[in-house]
Amino acid sequence: LAAIIIIAACANVLAAVDGSDLLRSIQTTSATAVVAQYPTESRELTIDLIFYRWACGKYGADTGIENLDKTISALVSAQSSDQTIKWAAAEFSQKESSPPPEGNQTAKSLFDAKQLLESAVQRSSTYPTRSIEQLISCTALLSEINAKLSWAFVTEKLAERQLYAVRRYREARANYERAIPILSAYGLRALAANAFNDLGLLESEMGRYSSAHQNYLNSGNEWRALGRGDKAGEQYVNAGEMLIKDGKITTGLSTVRTGLELARGYADAKKSYESLVKLLIRAAQLYESTADRESQRMLLDEAETAAKNSGNDLLLADVMNKQAIVWQAMNLEPRVRERNSAREKVLSALAQSGSDAAAKLTLSTPAAEQMPLLATAEQGAEAYRLLGKYQQGIEILKKAAMFYQALGKE
Repeated sequence: LAAIIIIAACANVLAAVDGSDLLRSIQTTSATAVVAQYPTESRELTIDLIFYRWACGKYGADTGIENLDKTISALVSAQSSDQTIKWAAAEFSQKESSPPPEGNQTAKSLFDAKQLLESAVQRSSTYPTRSIEQLISCTALLSEINAKLSWAFVTEKLAERQLYAVRRYREARANYERAIPILSAYGLRALAANAFNDLGLLESEMGRYSSAHQNYLNSGNEWRALGRGDKAGEQYVNAGEMLIKDGKITTGLSTVRTGLELARGYADAKKSYESLVKLLIRAAQLYESTADRESQRMLLDEAETAAKNSGNDLLLADVMNKQAIVWQAMNLEPRVRERNSAREKVLSALAQSGSDAAAKLTLSTPAAEQMPLLATAEQGAEAYRLLGKYQQGIEILKKAAMFYQALGKE
Protein backbone atom coordinates (compact mmCIF):
# COMPACT_ATOMS: atom_id res chain seq x y z
CA LEU A 1 0.00 0.00 0.00
CA ALA A 2 2.83 2.40 0.90
CA ALA A 3 4.47 1.79 -2.48
CA ILE A 4 1.18 2.45 -4.29
CA ILE A 5 0.73 5.73 -2.41
CA ILE A 6 4.25 6.86 -3.32
CA ILE A 7 3.84 5.97 -7.00
CA ALA A 8 0.50 7.79 -7.17
CA ALA A 9 1.99 10.80 -5.41
CA CYS A 10 4.87 10.87 -7.85
CA ALA A 11 2.55 10.71 -10.85
CA ASN A 12 0.46 13.61 -9.56
CA VAL A 13 3.46 15.77 -8.75
CA LEU A 14 5.27 15.24 -12.02
CA ALA A 15 2.08 16.01 -13.96
CA ALA A 16 1.90 19.47 -12.41
CA VAL A 17 2.85 22.78 -14.03
CA ASP A 18 6.55 23.51 -13.55
CA GLY A 19 6.71 25.80 -10.55
CA SER A 20 10.48 26.22 -10.82
CA ASP A 21 10.14 28.43 -13.90
CA LEU A 22 7.41 30.41 -12.18
CA LEU A 23 9.65 30.93 -9.15
CA ARG A 24 12.45 32.26 -11.35
CA SER A 25 10.01 34.64 -13.04
CA ILE A 26 8.81 35.97 -9.68
CA GLN A 27 12.37 36.53 -8.52
CA THR A 28 13.24 38.56 -11.61
CA THR A 29 9.97 40.44 -12.22
CA SER A 30 6.99 41.70 -10.28
CA ALA A 31 5.15 39.10 -8.18
CA THR A 32 1.92 40.99 -8.82
CA ALA A 33 2.36 40.69 -12.59
CA VAL A 34 3.13 36.97 -12.41
CA VAL A 35 0.15 36.31 -10.13
CA ALA A 36 -2.12 38.18 -12.54
CA GLN A 37 -0.92 36.10 -15.47
CA TYR A 38 -0.79 32.73 -13.68
CA PRO A 39 -3.24 32.92 -10.77
CA THR A 40 -3.72 29.18 -10.15
CA GLU A 41 -0.06 28.28 -10.49
CA SER A 42 1.00 31.23 -8.33
CA ARG A 43 -1.41 30.19 -5.59
CA GLU A 44 -0.03 26.65 -5.58
CA LEU A 45 3.55 27.88 -5.59
CA THR A 46 2.91 30.26 -2.70
CA ILE A 47 1.46 27.49 -0.56
CA ASP A 48 4.31 25.19 -1.61
CA LEU A 49 7.01 27.70 -0.68
CA ILE A 50 5.39 28.45 2.70
CA PHE A 51 5.37 24.76 3.63
CA TYR A 52 8.85 24.14 2.19
CA ARG A 53 10.40 26.97 4.21
CA TRP A 54 8.80 25.64 7.38
CA ALA A 55 9.83 22.02 6.63
CA CYS A 56 13.44 23.09 6.09
CA GLY A 57 13.32 24.76 9.48
CA LYS A 58 12.10 21.56 11.13
CA TYR A 59 15.10 19.70 9.73
CA GLY A 60 17.56 22.53 10.29
CA ALA A 61 18.20 22.65 6.54
CA ASP A 62 19.13 25.64 4.41
CA THR A 63 16.32 26.35 1.93
CA GLY A 64 18.85 27.01 -0.81
CA ILE A 65 16.54 29.62 -2.37
CA GLU A 66 17.86 33.15 -2.44
CA ASN A 67 15.61 35.80 -0.87
CA LEU A 68 12.92 33.21 -0.11
CA ASP A 69 11.36 35.24 2.72
CA LYS A 70 11.09 38.27 0.44
CA THR A 71 9.60 36.15 -2.36
CA ILE A 72 6.98 34.62 -0.09
CA SER A 73 6.05 38.03 1.33
CA ALA A 74 5.60 39.45 -2.17
CA LEU A 75 3.43 36.50 -3.22
CA VAL A 76 1.28 36.68 -0.08
CA SER A 77 0.84 40.43 -0.54
CA ALA A 78 -0.16 39.97 -4.19
CA GLN A 79 -2.85 37.47 -3.12
CA SER A 80 -4.06 39.21 0.03
CA SER A 81 -7.69 38.29 -0.59
CA ASP A 82 -6.96 34.54 -0.71
CA GLN A 83 -8.07 33.11 2.64
CA THR A 84 -6.07 29.89 2.26
CA ILE A 85 -2.83 31.76 1.67
CA LYS A 86 -3.63 34.19 4.47
CA TRP A 87 -4.18 31.27 6.89
CA ALA A 88 -1.08 29.37 5.69
CA ALA A 89 1.18 32.41 6.00
CA ALA A 90 0.08 32.84 9.62
CA GLU A 91 -0.01 29.11 10.49
CA PHE A 92 3.52 28.38 9.35
CA SER A 93 5.15 31.45 10.86
CA GLN A 94 3.79 31.35 14.43
CA LYS A 95 4.34 29.04 17.39
CA GLU A 96 0.67 28.58 18.18
CA SER A 97 -1.28 26.45 15.73
CA SER A 98 -4.76 27.42 14.56
CA PRO A 99 -7.26 25.08 12.86
CA PRO A 100 -7.79 25.47 9.11
CA PRO A 101 -10.83 27.35 7.81
CA GLU A 102 -13.88 25.08 7.83
CA GLY A 103 -14.57 23.38 4.51
CA ASN A 104 -11.21 24.40 3.04
CA GLN A 105 -9.67 21.14 1.81
CA THR A 106 -6.33 22.66 0.77
CA ALA A 107 -5.86 24.22 4.19
CA LYS A 108 -6.85 20.95 5.87
CA SER A 109 -4.32 18.98 3.79
CA LEU A 110 -1.64 21.50 4.72
CA PHE A 111 -2.59 21.32 8.40
CA ASP A 112 -2.54 17.51 8.40
CA ALA A 113 0.76 17.41 6.50
CA LYS A 114 2.26 19.76 9.07
CA GLN A 115 1.18 17.56 11.98
CA LEU A 116 2.43 14.43 10.25
CA LEU A 117 5.84 15.95 9.54
CA GLU A 118 6.22 17.30 13.06
CA SER A 119 5.44 13.88 14.50
CA ALA A 120 7.74 12.13 12.01
CA VAL A 121 10.66 14.36 12.98
CA GLN A 122 10.04 13.78 16.69
CA ARG A 123 9.80 9.99 16.23
CA SER A 124 12.66 9.75 13.76
CA SER A 125 15.07 8.05 16.16
CA THR A 126 12.75 6.32 18.61
CA TYR A 127 10.10 4.94 16.24
CA PRO A 128 11.69 4.88 12.76
CA THR A 129 9.06 2.67 11.14
CA ARG A 130 6.19 4.84 12.39
CA SER A 131 8.12 7.95 11.33
CA ILE A 132 8.48 6.54 7.82
CA GLU A 133 4.75 5.78 7.62
CA GLN A 134 3.98 9.37 8.61
CA LEU A 135 6.36 10.75 5.99
CA ILE A 136 4.64 8.60 3.34
CA SER A 137 1.26 9.99 4.38
CA CYS A 138 2.70 13.51 4.37
CA THR A 139 3.96 13.17 0.79
CA ALA A 140 0.53 11.95 -0.31
CA LEU A 141 -1.12 15.06 1.13
CA LEU A 142 1.48 17.35 -0.44
CA SER A 143 0.85 15.69 -3.78
CA GLU A 144 -2.89 16.36 -3.46
CA ILE A 145 -2.29 20.10 -3.27
CA ASN A 146 0.46 20.04 -5.92
CA ALA A 147 3.15 21.25 -3.48
CA LYS A 148 5.84 19.90 -5.75
CA LEU A 149 8.93 21.33 -4.04
CA SER A 150 7.73 20.39 -0.57
CA TRP A 151 6.88 16.93 -1.87
CA ALA A 152 10.41 16.47 -3.21
CA PHE A 153 12.01 17.70 0.02
CA VAL A 154 9.91 15.40 2.23
CA THR A 155 10.39 12.51 -0.20
CA GLU A 156 14.16 12.96 0.07
CA LYS A 157 13.88 12.88 3.86
CA LEU A 158 11.72 9.77 3.57
CA ALA A 159 14.39 8.10 1.42
CA GLU A 160 17.02 9.09 3.96
CA ARG A 161 15.14 7.34 6.76
CA GLN A 162 14.48 4.28 4.60
CA LEU A 163 18.20 4.04 3.86
CA TYR A 164 19.80 4.80 7.20
CA ALA A 165 17.14 3.70 9.72
CA VAL A 166 15.68 0.51 8.25
CA ARG A 167 17.86 -0.34 5.24
CA ARG A 168 15.00 -0.52 2.76
CA TYR A 169 17.30 -0.07 -0.21
CA ARG A 170 14.84 -0.49 -3.06
CA GLU A 171 12.28 1.93 -1.64
CA ALA A 172 14.97 4.44 -0.70
CA ARG A 173 16.50 4.35 -4.18
CA ALA A 174 13.13 4.90 -5.84
CA ASN A 175 12.38 7.90 -3.64
CA TYR A 176 15.78 9.50 -4.14
CA GLU A 177 15.41 9.09 -7.90
CA ARG A 178 11.97 10.74 -7.78
CA ALA A 179 13.07 13.65 -5.61
CA ILE A 180 16.37 14.57 -7.26
CA PRO A 181 15.00 15.84 -10.62
CA ILE A 182 12.65 18.23 -8.82
CA LEU A 183 15.32 19.47 -6.42
CA SER A 184 17.61 20.05 -9.41
CA ALA A 185 14.87 21.85 -11.35
CA TYR A 186 14.55 24.34 -8.49
CA GLY A 187 18.33 24.84 -8.49
CA LEU A 188 18.78 23.23 -5.07
CA ARG A 189 22.23 21.85 -5.83
CA ALA A 190 23.27 21.18 -2.23
CA LEU A 191 20.17 19.10 -1.54
CA ALA A 192 20.63 17.24 -4.82
CA ALA A 193 24.31 16.66 -4.02
CA ASN A 194 23.46 15.14 -0.65
CA ALA A 195 20.83 12.91 -2.25
CA PHE A 196 23.30 11.72 -4.90
CA ASN A 197 25.79 10.98 -2.11
CA ASP A 198 23.21 8.86 -0.29
CA LEU A 199 22.43 7.02 -3.51
CA GLY A 200 26.13 6.37 -3.97
CA LEU A 201 26.34 4.86 -0.49
CA LEU A 202 23.23 2.78 -1.12
CA GLU A 203 24.54 1.37 -4.40
CA SER A 204 27.94 0.72 -2.81
CA GLU A 205 26.42 -1.29 0.02
CA MET A 206 24.54 -3.35 -2.55
CA GLY A 207 27.77 -4.04 -4.44
CA ARG A 208 26.65 -2.00 -7.47
CA TYR A 209 29.92 -0.13 -7.80
CA SER A 210 29.37 1.25 -11.30
CA SER A 211 26.10 2.91 -10.26
CA ALA A 212 27.67 4.09 -7.02
CA HIS A 213 30.51 5.68 -9.00
CA GLN A 214 28.07 7.62 -11.19
CA ASN A 215 26.05 8.89 -8.21
CA TYR A 216 29.16 10.04 -6.35
CA LEU A 217 30.32 11.74 -9.54
CA ASN A 218 26.94 13.48 -9.88
CA SER A 219 27.23 14.67 -6.29
CA GLY A 220 30.73 15.96 -6.95
CA ASN A 221 29.56 17.88 -10.01
CA GLU A 222 26.79 19.55 -8.01
CA TRP A 223 29.29 20.67 -5.36
CA ARG A 224 31.71 21.74 -8.07
CA ALA A 225 29.04 24.00 -9.58
CA LEU A 226 28.58 25.55 -6.12
CA GLY A 227 32.31 26.29 -5.86
CA ARG A 228 32.78 23.79 -3.04
CA GLY A 229 35.98 22.12 -4.15
CA ASP A 230 36.38 20.47 -0.75
CA LYS A 231 33.09 18.58 -0.99
CA ALA A 232 33.48 18.00 -4.74
CA GLY A 233 36.92 16.53 -4.14
CA GLU A 234 35.56 14.17 -1.49
CA GLN A 235 32.86 12.92 -3.86
CA TYR A 236 35.34 12.39 -6.69
CA VAL A 237 37.52 10.33 -4.35
CA ASN A 238 34.42 8.32 -3.42
CA ALA A 239 33.73 7.80 -7.12
CA GLY A 240 37.30 6.70 -7.72
CA GLU A 241 37.11 4.23 -4.85
CA MET A 242 34.02 2.65 -6.42
CA LEU A 243 35.88 2.16 -9.71
CA ILE A 244 38.78 0.56 -7.86
CA LYS A 245 36.38 -1.83 -6.14
CA ASP A 246 34.91 -2.58 -9.56
CA GLY A 247 38.37 -3.62 -10.77
CA LYS A 248 38.97 -0.45 -12.82
CA ILE A 249 42.04 0.58 -10.86
CA THR A 250 43.74 2.89 -13.39
CA THR A 251 40.56 4.88 -14.11
CA GLY A 252 39.69 4.90 -10.42
CA LEU A 253 43.03 6.35 -9.37
CA SER A 254 42.75 8.97 -12.11
CA THR A 255 39.37 10.02 -10.67
CA VAL A 256 40.91 10.14 -7.19
CA ARG A 257 43.64 12.47 -8.49
CA THR A 258 40.99 14.76 -10.00
CA GLY A 259 39.30 14.90 -6.61
CA LEU A 260 42.56 15.79 -4.90
CA GLU A 261 43.17 18.63 -7.35
CA LEU A 262 39.74 20.08 -6.59
CA ALA A 263 40.36 19.80 -2.85
CA ARG A 264 43.83 21.34 -3.11
CA GLY A 265 42.50 24.35 -5.00
CA TYR A 266 39.78 24.94 -2.42
CA ALA A 267 42.15 24.49 0.53
CA ASP A 268 44.69 26.94 -0.88
CA ALA A 269 41.99 29.50 -1.72
CA LYS A 270 40.34 29.29 1.69
CA LYS A 271 43.53 28.60 3.70
CA SER A 272 41.63 25.74 5.30
CA TYR A 273 43.42 22.40 5.17
CA GLU A 274 41.75 19.86 7.46
CA SER A 275 39.45 18.40 4.79
CA LEU A 276 42.38 18.13 2.39
CA VAL A 277 44.47 16.26 4.97
CA LYS A 278 41.73 13.68 5.55
CA LEU A 279 41.26 13.26 1.79
CA LEU A 280 45.00 12.77 1.22
CA ILE A 281 45.03 10.07 3.91
CA ARG A 282 42.11 8.31 2.19
CA ALA A 283 43.80 8.58 -1.20
CA ALA A 284 46.99 7.08 0.21
CA GLN A 285 44.99 4.14 1.56
CA LEU A 286 43.42 3.60 -1.88
CA TYR A 287 46.88 3.15 -3.37
CA GLU A 288 47.21 0.10 -1.10
CA SER A 289 45.57 -2.01 -3.81
CA THR A 290 48.42 -1.20 -6.21
CA ALA A 291 51.25 -1.70 -3.70
CA ASP A 292 52.51 1.68 -4.94
CA ARG A 293 54.35 2.64 -1.77
CA GLU A 294 56.05 5.63 -3.34
CA SER A 295 52.71 7.26 -4.23
CA GLN A 296 51.44 6.51 -0.73
CA ARG A 297 54.54 8.11 0.76
CA MET A 298 54.22 11.24 -1.40
CA LEU A 299 50.54 11.68 -0.53
CA LEU A 300 51.22 11.31 3.17
CA ASP A 301 54.15 13.74 3.00
CA GLU A 302 51.77 16.24 1.41
CA ALA A 303 49.24 15.46 4.13
CA GLU A 304 51.89 16.19 6.77
CA THR A 305 52.56 19.63 5.29
CA ALA A 306 48.84 20.38 5.02
CA ALA A 307 48.27 19.19 8.60
CA LYS A 308 50.97 21.57 9.83
CA ASN A 309 49.27 24.38 7.90
CA SER A 310 45.94 23.46 9.50
CA GLY A 311 47.32 23.86 13.02
CA ASN A 312 45.55 20.64 14.04
CA ASP A 313 48.16 18.60 15.91
CA LEU A 314 45.85 15.63 16.43
CA LEU A 315 45.48 15.42 12.67
CA LEU A 316 49.25 15.78 12.26
CA ALA A 317 49.81 12.90 14.70
CA ASP A 318 47.38 10.75 12.70
CA VAL A 319 49.31 11.46 9.50
CA MET A 320 52.57 10.49 11.21
CA ASN A 321 51.00 7.24 12.35
CA LYS A 322 49.96 6.46 8.76
CA GLN A 323 53.47 7.31 7.56
CA ALA A 324 54.96 4.85 10.05
CA ILE A 325 52.63 2.13 8.74
CA VAL A 326 53.82 2.72 5.16
CA TRP A 327 57.48 2.62 6.22
CA GLN A 328 56.74 -0.57 8.15
CA ALA A 329 55.33 -2.16 4.99
CA MET A 330 58.58 -1.21 3.23
CA ASN A 331 60.64 -2.77 6.06
CA LEU A 332 62.39 0.52 6.80
CA GLU A 333 62.58 0.27 10.59
CA PRO A 334 64.73 3.39 11.19
CA ARG A 335 62.11 5.53 9.45
CA VAL A 336 59.33 3.81 11.37
CA ARG A 337 61.06 4.72 14.63
CA GLU A 338 61.60 8.31 13.46
CA ARG A 339 57.92 8.77 12.60
CA ASN A 340 56.76 7.21 15.86
CA SER A 341 59.15 9.41 17.80
CA ALA A 342 57.95 12.53 15.96
CA ARG A 343 54.34 11.56 16.62
CA GLU A 344 55.00 11.06 20.33
CA LYS A 345 56.67 14.47 20.51
CA VAL A 346 53.66 16.18 18.88
CA LEU A 347 51.20 14.39 21.16
CA SER A 348 53.24 15.07 24.30
CA ALA A 349 53.37 18.80 23.55
CA LEU A 350 49.63 18.84 22.87
CA ALA A 351 48.91 16.90 26.05
CA GLN A 352 50.92 19.37 28.12
CA SER A 353 49.11 22.30 26.48
CA GLY A 354 45.84 20.60 27.42
CA SER A 355 46.91 20.28 31.05
CA ASP A 356 47.95 23.93 31.14
CA ALA A 357 44.66 25.03 29.58
CA ALA A 358 42.62 22.97 32.05
CA ALA A 359 44.48 24.55 34.96
CA LYS A 360 43.52 28.03 33.72
CA LEU A 361 39.80 27.26 33.52
CA THR A 362 38.08 29.25 36.25
CA LEU A 363 35.00 31.44 36.39
CA SER A 364 37.29 34.46 36.51
CA THR A 365 38.71 33.54 33.10
CA PRO A 366 37.62 36.15 30.52
CA ALA A 367 34.66 34.89 28.49
CA ALA A 368 36.53 35.30 25.21
CA GLU A 369 39.22 32.89 26.42
CA GLN A 370 36.96 30.17 27.84
CA MET A 371 36.04 28.29 24.65
CA PRO A 372 39.61 28.26 23.21
CA LEU A 373 40.89 26.96 26.55
CA LEU A 374 38.21 24.26 26.63
CA ALA A 375 39.06 23.19 23.08
CA THR A 376 42.77 22.96 23.93
CA ALA A 377 41.98 21.02 27.11
CA GLU A 378 39.84 18.50 25.22
CA GLN A 379 42.53 18.06 22.57
CA GLY A 380 45.06 17.50 25.32
CA ALA A 381 42.86 14.81 26.86
CA GLU A 382 42.68 13.04 23.52
CA ALA A 383 46.46 13.31 23.15
CA TYR A 384 46.93 11.65 26.54
CA ARG A 385 44.59 8.86 25.43
CA LEU A 386 46.57 8.28 22.25
CA LEU A 387 49.76 8.16 24.31
CA GLY A 388 48.19 5.54 26.55
CA LYS A 389 48.23 7.90 29.55
CA TYR A 390 44.55 7.48 30.30
CA GLN A 391 44.48 8.84 33.86
CA GLN A 392 46.00 12.18 32.88
CA GLY A 393 43.40 12.51 30.15
CA ILE A 394 40.60 11.72 32.57
CA GLU A 395 41.86 14.39 34.97
CA ILE A 396 41.65 17.03 32.24
CA LEU A 397 38.11 15.98 31.33
CA LYS A 398 37.09 16.13 35.00
CA LYS A 399 38.33 19.71 35.26
CA ALA A 400 36.48 20.63 32.07
CA ALA A 401 33.29 19.02 33.39
CA MET A 402 33.61 20.87 36.71
CA PHE A 403 34.02 24.13 34.81
CA TYR A 404 30.89 23.47 32.73
CA GLN A 405 28.99 22.64 35.91
CA ALA A 406 30.15 25.82 37.68
CA LEU A 407 29.32 27.87 34.58
CA GLY A 408 25.78 26.49 34.57
CA LYS A 409 25.20 27.56 38.19
CA GLU A 410 26.09 31.20 37.57
